[in-house]
Amino acid sequence: MKMKASLRFLAAISLSLAFNTAWSQPVKFTQVVLQATPIEKLAVSQPSVNSGMSVRFDVQLVGAGAVAPTGSIAFTLTPSDGSHPLTGLADVASGAASWSSVPPIGTYTISAAYSGDSNYLRQTASGNGTVLAPDSGSGTVLAPDFAFTASAMSIKQGQTLTSNIAVTPINGFAGTVRFTCSAPTSLGCSFPSESQTVSLNGHGAGGPSPQLTITAYPGQFTAISALFMVGFAFNSRRKRKFGAGVVTACLGLLLLTGCGTTGTQSGWKPITPKGTYHVTLTGVSGAIQHSKQVNITVE
Repeated sequence: MKMKASLRFLAAISLSLAFNTAWSQPVKFTQVVLQATPIEKLAVSQPSVNSGMSVRFDVQLVGAGAVAPTGSIAFTLTPSDGSHPLTGLADVASGAASWSSVPPIGTYTISAAYSGDSNYLRQTASGNGTVLAPDSGSGTVLAPDFAFTASAMSIKQGQTLTSNIAVTPINGFAGTVRFTCSAPTSLGCSFPSESQTVSLNGHGAGGPSPQLTITAYPGQFTAISALFMVGFAFNSRRKRKFGAGVVTACLGLLLLTGCGTTGTQSGWKPITPKGTYHVTLTGVSGAIQHSKQVNITVE
């Protein structure tokens, strides 16, 4: 059966309208952005610092092309002694971020984790040759300490000399140092008190330097000889008996009281033989203790 011309015309118009309607609808597209991997570099301003000093950690992100990475850096400072980590968050501006902290005494590790953004991937630790986040650096905080020096001394028998001890703070040490000394029994070694202290303020001594006193004992042989000479100086028998009594009384007094002795210890001290002696000086402040030997030459 043949279609009439009017029907064919109507069918053509319907197909044309349907085709135009289909092509007039908007087409939806999905844009897929492939994120690039930036290179992260972490720098520690001072790998070794004194106690109480601040350390700055700088991160530089190198992106692909002209678009610089944005986002944030999460810093984590972990002490080696297992104490609680210190953390901080810094925004990335022009591909860089910085954070400062005061590390505790001891060694520590620092890590910086990049958050990523719409153009760049979040970074994690990697075993390849590129430095990725978290990137790690290390540093050491030095403990406060002190040092002291004392000069060698030359002394004659029967002489007493004093010498100052130079005390120096290290790494901002601030505290009190107590000094003591020990020496062979034939040599006197003392401070103005049983032990002398000096206070340090972190930059130098806060008070007078400790004064060390060294004594080479003269002995009492000259005094004893003089007593015997007095006893036999009398020309008559009766006078010599009287002189002997005086000598005996003086010797007894000498033995009981130690008259004529020198140094801080009581009692008679024999003459210090000539030679070189070693005196040990010890400085103590809390758990910190240092000892040094000083040579003393008796002439």
